[in-house]
Amino acid sequence: MDAPRSGFLSELESFWNGWASARKDIVFVVCGSSTSWMVKKIIKNKGGLYNRLNHRISLSPFPLGLCEKLAHSRGLVLNRKQMLEAYMIFGGVPYYWSLLQKGTSITAEIDRLIFSPNGELHDEFEMLYASLSKKPEPYVRVIELLAKKKMGMTRQELLTAGKFEDNGAFSDILKDLEWCGFIRSYTMMGYRTKSDIFQLIDHYTLFYYEYIDGVRQGSNYWRSMLGTPKYNTWCGLAFERTCLWHVDQIKKKLGISGILTNEYAWRCLPDESVGRPGVQIDLLIDRSDGIIDICEMKYSKDPYTITSDYSEELARKRNVFQVVTGTKKAIHSIMVTTDGLTRNEYWGDVQSEIQLDDLYEL
Repeated sequence: MDAPRSGFLSELESFWNGWASARKDIVFVVCGSSTSWMVKKIIKNKGGLYNRLNHRISLSPFPLGLCEKLAHSRGLVLNRKQMLEAYMIFGGVPYYWSLLQKGTSITAEIDRLIFSPNGELHDEFEMLYASLSKKPEPYVRVIELLAKKKMGMTRQELLTAGKFEDNGAFSDILKDLEWCGFIRSYTMMGYRTKSDIFQLIDHYTLFYYEYIDGVRQGSNYWRSMLGTPKYNTWCGLAFERTCLWHVDQIKKKLGISGILTNEYAWRCLPDESVGRPGVQIDLLIDRSDGIIDICEMKYSKDPYTITSDYSEELARKRNVFQVVTGTKKAIHSIMVTTDGLTRNEYWGDVQSEIQLDDLYEL
């Protein structure tokens, strides 16, 4: 309705201020998938609707616990590992979960919804980003670049790689994508705010670039991928992203919900001159009680076993992080796994362990 030269917004302002706002029997609700339009045209309106907003409701994706309740309310009989698989593809978007049918497996449903030519989500990617703007191409270009970089990219890196112009229009693209929950911006511990890194975090979009874009598919494609090396690698990465959506649950299990914290990702390039290896940490919890938790996320079908090599890797991450950042805080290794840890001689190397069930807490 708000097409160019339509005058829709000015007419809406006139209608509301001239008649509707004086009545007690009218509630005006603006909602929809175009979050960027609502933010720019309604919430940040500088015209006739300025300061007219009574309430703002931001509907974030559901956590695992609410997705479980939604699935049960629809009669779906799934265990928590199966729900996790669905979450790693659909995220916490209720609409996607509402399409799942009972009486079948998650694997079959993914084939039906996504990989079948007649599936409801077969062309979801195009529809999803078309809702952002009448010209979605620059948005998709940013998404394409971020899909190739697990840790994300800085604004300057995006400008250079995408050959964008450094102006306000590009800033709006990043803001729109963040408002809509497709990307997040974060700082690395020890870096200034202007070094913000933008990271793609939307589950479905990441799944699209991994398995849908440019791939020859069929109605049984997802079943054929189960257990392959590519599938196992994807599970590990998708589980890490799921954990990033459940930091509150991780903090609750650690017993630090009431403690002031900041969450970061961190990376350090190798430096051969001093014999320092490269390190990448996907989740750091910097606590005000003098502790920094380095969270390691591992997806496995059985309890995860910390080997001698992995124990050395954990120690190396702690040491490199402490040396490079110069922090005086105690550094704890935290393991977040699907099925817990094997009790062996290296189990004591971690301070706390968190399991999949803990991520379902509300």
